[in-house]
Amino acid sequence: MRAVVLTGPGQCEIVERDEPPGGPGQVVVDLSVSVISPGTERAILLDLPTAGARYPEHPGYQGAGTVRGGSALPAGTRVAVRRARHAEVAVVPERCVRAVSERVPLADAAVWQLALTALHGLESGGQRPGEPVTVVGGGLLGVITRRLAAASGAAQVRAIAASAAKAWATRAEPATVRHQPGGPKDGTPLVVDVTDSGPGLAVATAAAAPGGRVVLLGSPRTERAEVPLQLLHERGLDLRGAHVGGLTEADEDRLSDLFFTLLEQRRFTVRDVLSDYPAHKAPPGLPAARHRPHLRQRRPALGRAPPGRRPPRRSRAPAALRPDRLR
Repeated sequence: MRAVVLTGPGQCEIVERDEPPGGPGQVVVDLSVSVISPGTERAILLDLPTAGARYPEHPGYQGAGTVRGGSALPAGTRVAVRRARHAEVAVVPERCVRAVSERVPLADAAVWQLALTALHGLESGGQRPGEPVTVVGGGLLGVITRRLAAASGAAQVRAIAASAAKAWATRAEPATVRHQPGGPKDGTPLVVDVTDSGPGLAVATAAAAPGGRVVLLGSPRTERAEVPLQLLHERGLDLRGAHVGGLTEADEDRLSDLFFTLLEQRRFTVRDVLSDYPAHKAPPGLPAARHRPHLRQRRPALGRAPPGRRPPRRSRAPAALRPDRLR
């Protein structure tokens, strides 16, 4: 099978590998979509201090496809997959596979892992129905968090991002109002910071209402950051950390049930912010994120363009790998 490998800082290749053998309690899945987790995978690609990269790295941990074997699910069943690398075939534990109905697009189901992260952050912040929520950070995790907040009952979602490059994504979010850092003056009771950065923390605390909750979601991408202690004290803010790695299996199952219910009810989608990224462009495309951070949000699709033709440009959408087009 073919798979994506990061051979060193800023270096990406597509290589031929033996298919991993399936074992007891494992499911073999032919992947159709493999979605990039922008923050984590860009950190590993760039060998950032907190990423813990050990090259060669085999990136990826979420996707969707069809069951080949090794499961109680019939062969050909459409499934979402966690812990799946960017490759044509994934072999994962049974609990990392969920059946997906025909009414749910595989691209939406494929963001299962990031959706778990977002739902954990909202739950850790004690989201209450009807109260407004602010999300700091405009990348893919930010989009997912905003849309899940709205689907979970937020009356208004404020999107704060330093760049306007991804502002177009809010057009499909009726509950979302976009703001630049520093505004508006009135804060919200719950703020979720998905930037994993020191500056993001400062923006998040400034965006919180007195007595509000601020959630730092995900893995930090810096070893040190200034903490606005005076502001935390003056406003009586509750600063919380949340990482999906802290979830118990029971919590994973409960939040997963919620996510797939929202998918079935068509109350959540990210198809509009995802576009195919052909396999033959993965090696030059992923390292380009060093100089063009907006590429982080793309969901590369591992595929080939027809001979003599260039794939169509999709200039405004973020990226997923289409492993079924690697062949």
